[in-house]
Amino acid sequence: EQLLSAAGFMPRPADTEAKMAHLASLPQHRLIPKDHKGKLFYIYADETVCNCLFIGDDAAYQKYAQYAVQNRIANEEQEAAEMNEDAVVTADMDWDLWGGLDPWD
Repeated sequence: EQLLSAAGFMPRPADTEAKMAHLASLPQHRLIPKDHKGKLFYIYADETVCNCLFIGDDAAYQKYAQYAVQNRIANEEQEAAEMNEDAVVTADMDWDLWGGLDPWD
């Protein structure tokens, strides 16, 4: 939802019974393309966290997609760094046990 807001999606609270019922009828936590008066918009229904509907145009969607890719890359880099750190810390290497540094020794 932070990425949606940063990309320009506008949150609309479900602050009436009619809005709450409509929000509950929509697919949750997925970006869905919808046409409105001949223009393409994207909606994201979130009944559980914010009890709101995010609405964005194509520009907001494109920006969100870019942010999502950047976020995924950052997460993957963080996971790789953590894996490398874990590999270094797990145990001391007994090189003599394995025949030294050169596998052809």
